[in-house]
Amino acid sequence: MKLFKHLLSGEVWFVLFLFSGAFKESLNLQIDIAIVFFILTFFSVVFRFAKNPTVTKYSITPLVFFVFLICIVIISYLYTLGTLNADEKIIKFLVLTVPSFLFPLILIRDKESLIKFLSTIAILSVALSIISLPMIFQKGSELGFVGFNGGNYQGLARINGIGLIILFIFGLFRAKSKLRQTLYVVASLIVSFSLLGTGSRMPLLAFAIVLIYFVFSSIRIERGKILYRKELKFALIIAPVLILILIILGKDGYFNSILYRFEVLFSNEGGESTEARMERFITAFEIWGDYPIFGGGIGSFGMLYHGYEYSDYPHNIFLEFLSEQGLIGFMVFCLLFLLVIYRGLIIYRKKQKEMDTVQLVLVCCFVYYFFNALVSGDINGNRMLFTLLAIIAVSPYLNKSIESHKSIGLTGSKAQHKSQKSTS
Repeated sequence: MKLFKHLLSGEVWFVLFLFSGAFKESLNLQIDIAIVFFILTFFSVVFRFAKNPTVTKYSITPLVFFVFLICIVIISYLYTLGTLNADEKIIKFLVLTVPSFLFPLILIRDKESLIKFLSTIAILSVALSIISLPMIFQKGSELGFVGFNGGNYQGLARINGIGLIILFIFGLFRAKSKLRQTLYVVASLIVSFSLLGTGSRMPLLAFAIVLIYFVFSSIRIERGKILYRKELKFALIIAPVLILILIILGKDGYFNSILYRFEVLFSNEGGESTEARMERFITAFEIWGDYPIFGGGIGSFGMLYHGYEYSDYPHNIFLEFLSEQGLIGFMVFCLLFLLVIYRGLIIYRKKQKEMDTVQLVLVCCFVYYFFNALVSGDINGNRMLFTLLAIIAVSPYLNKSIESHKSIGLTGSKAQHKSQKSTS
């Protein structure tokens, strides 16, 4: 019964909504599965809000920044230079990206809900990885990409990366029994194999950066002594074993695509995809130079880059805001980023004394998606980044129960009555 209740929870629908792009194209359904998961998540949000119709005070500041960003994007639609692309992009922004930021502020109000959300991501990554294994084996040593059922390879790689982060850290810090540790190790091995087999570079590079951050965040120096988390010792033991297994599996050529792509990346030319990205980066700066304050408008990059209506983007979320929403949009987005970093790292440590396991997972996931967003995906393709921005912005306050937080009651709620009672 508990498992059934978990499967029907808003957190599960929300995860499926966020990552539906990784598998919806391969299902060949008559309806858009992302819309289905959006509707289910929406009703879950409405139900939770009806039970506790309050807006917590700590969510107001990030909400204000995000509402400003929404207004800037909508206004840019009025003067955009790319009409056809703008229509599609503004609809996706309002239907997909905006809910990705707003929904977690209602759905995720305590640590239990957050753990359920993160665990669902890990489970989905394992499930998609298992389903992708036959495709990786079938491809063998041939060069090419592997996505879920032949679909979006980058979407599969991204969810593999974030799933691996959650499995790795939860396996180290939350698995108390040997059986659970073994299950986490096996799951991590499957997801790692799938991640390497997809042929996508940036999710793998971003995961490597997260590992470096994890090691450094687990070590501190006090009075000339090096102190480290005890779980780090287990990680340093198990990591070489996993790497050795992957090397053995890689001898059959399953990782030829990713090895070839890294070989091309570090060659003198850098490869066609690297050159294409650099061209787009330069063009984004040139567009900003032509339209410095307000930008060219949402969806205008493709028009200005190609010279005709074409769906394209700079492959860098900061340059995308800079070129399409100008300095104003760029500054508001950067301020939202700075607020999240300040709250997620500085305020959290002040309130909780140290970073716990769940917060460490959140920060590592944020680092992972931050680096992915620097070289791939557009604003709507990076909506998981907006979800993490929302969650981390309120993360220092999730340890307490909802009722104990200061909140603004929209009806005569219990939280409102309690706050009135305490002040009388």
